[in-house]
Amino acid sequence: MRRREKFANIVLTGAITFCLAVLIHSTFLSPLSPKELTKYYLVAVAGILLFGFALLKWREETKVNFALALLSIGFGLYLLEVLLFFGVAGGIRKPTEERIRLEGIKRAQQSGVPFDKRTKLQVLMDLRKEGIEAYPGFHAFFLRGTGGVDVGEDHIYPLGGVSNKLTILCNESGEWSVYQSDEHGFNNPPGIYENRALDMVLIGDSFTHGACVKPGEDIGGQLRQRNRQVLNLGNIGNGPLAELATLKEYGAPVRPRIVLWFYYEENDIEGLISEKKSSFLLQYLERDFSQGLLKRQPEIDQFLVNYIKKQEKIQASRNRLSYKFRSISRLYDLRRELKFIISKPSPTEVSQREASSLPLFRKILSEAKDQVNSWDGQLYFVYLPAWDRYGGTPNNDNLHYRNDVLSLVEELEIPIIDFHDVISTHPDPLSLFPFRMPAHYAAEGYRLLAEQIDTYLRLNFAE
Repeated sequence: MRRREKFANIVLTGAITFCLAVLIHSTFLSPLSPKELTKYYLVAVAGILLFGFALLKWREETKVNFALALLSIGFGLYLLEVLLFFGVAGGIRKPTEERIRLEGIKRAQQSGVPFDKRTKLQVLMDLRKEGIEAYPGFHAFFLRGTGGVDVGEDHIYPLGGVSNKLTILCNESGEWSVYQSDEHGFNNPPGIYENRALDMVLIGDSFTHGACVKPGEDIGGQLRQRNRQVLNLGNIGNGPLAELATLKEYGAPVRPRIVLWFYYEENDIEGLISEKKSSFLLQYLERDFSQGLLKRQPEIDQFLVNYIKKQEKIQASRNRLSYKFRSISRLYDLRRELKFIISKPSPTEVSQREASSLPLFRKILSEAKDQVNSWDGQLYFVYLPAWDRYGGTPNNDNLHYRNDVLSLVEELEIPIIDFHDVISTHPDPLSLFPFRMPAHYAAEGYRLLAEQIDTYLRLNFAE
């Protein structure tokens, strides 16, 4: 046997061994279900048959060329995986929050502005070293499409964060947004629920929650500076169904005169697409459905603390050499990238999904209005435009279904406070976003929003 053929046989034998290892791991060690493992079985068996046939039946020249091709493909795949793992190649499917933070660091360096480069986990660990029990804000989208979680013998769908704890939210401007959560895990001053003078409730997602500014600079804090008695029930990752649930669980007992429903045009309908898969959340369209969450904070805290600590361990393990080796050897980032590309819906499919969700959004707003009307309150719809309306495609009036959304709100006779009216007339709209990048509003943006809301209410709401 010549050296060339011996080389080819070694490569093909290695390929067969690799396929056998995949087959054994899939059969005995993988946590995936049999249905999920089917594709791995098929690929492994097909590989064994193909490489075995090549090893035993092909001529020397064909085997050598095939072996060289296999090595070239394998080297290319693992090189790309290494580049993806260490962030050299673009298009990595990092969470949006992390991508914005990294972009903020880059722009801060270009501008000569200081930026806290620590990750959220590093901030948490530093605080705990100082004896401070801190937790990250809980992203509601982790539960989207589910029926909630089991805590002991009970079932629960949390809508807020860990209560009475220092909470780390996000960093887009250079400083981490940190606040002390209230008795139910929201971004409010302590003792807020004992305030008999509360007359305004805020419902929304991360823009309402306080991302990513310091306490007092968020929309709730800005309105309090204008002598508004505000209960902020915004939570990062909320979609319209979770917002309706939050209104019923935490807002209704307060019976505020004013409820501000903050709608963020870029992803609220997108969030509803996944939320509506949850039959549990859909129950909030029924008038009297409730989990009684006001009285279940110990259960909520128990689940959230356990969940967060588990995620922190997973995150910390990714810095270990063993994890890096295992991740690269399994082509984890490359497979994730390819899966995203293959499964990513086309713009037409996205438009169709969002359009089909508008009738459900109308039902949600109608139920919210009826709920608020039941205690003689007034619901207001606050329209929050996204960065791409000013820095991306400014000529598309119906971007993010703006006209369709506003039309259905008008049909429901819900008063509209449109922040686009303010930003569109601003001399430099992009200055209202941190480092002029696609992100949440900067402190000045929230200040102008609070000013618009306060002025509108003074002119249109009988005090």
